[in-house]
Amino acid sequence: MASKDYRCGNDIPLDVPFSTQETYSFIVYSFGKKEALPPLNVQVGASMESVMIALNSLTDAMVCSKMDRQLKRGVNDLAFVLEHTFCKIRTTITSESAGAINSVGDFEVSKVFQQANIKLNKQGRNGVALQFTDLLPTYTLAPFSIASNSLQATSP
Repeated sequence: MASKDYRCGNDIPLDVPFSTQETYSFIVYSFGKKEALPPLNVQVGASMESVMIALNSLTDAMVCSKMDRQLKRGVNDLAFVLEHTFCKIRTTITSESAGAINSVGDFEVSKVFQQANIKLNKQGRNGVALQFTDLLPTYTLAPFSIASNSLQATSP
């Protein structure tokens, strides 16, 4: 197993010889920060299902994995596209019974998890399974204003 931290905009070669006779699994993950990435919790020779990334704070985690890839001689473009792992929130606010809504303040989301363990696997598009821990009672979001076209909400 080989592991290497990369920073956006820096091209650093990974000096690992690859065989065209073997298959490889590649995992790319990012937290949107400049600090060093937490290490993958995996032993050499272990299955992909044992790989775990521990998130210990509210973090912008993105992951992309390419499993069981056989490489060819020359350049191999893996075309990684990082996708948000679990930070998607969809909220619908209607003004049918409240009249026109121009802004929302003191907005709280309840039952927010502070920690998550991302376990990688070979299933699904990006192959992740999540286990959440440390439930917070509420998490206060910044107030936001609704645009006149009613299609956008912005937060200062």
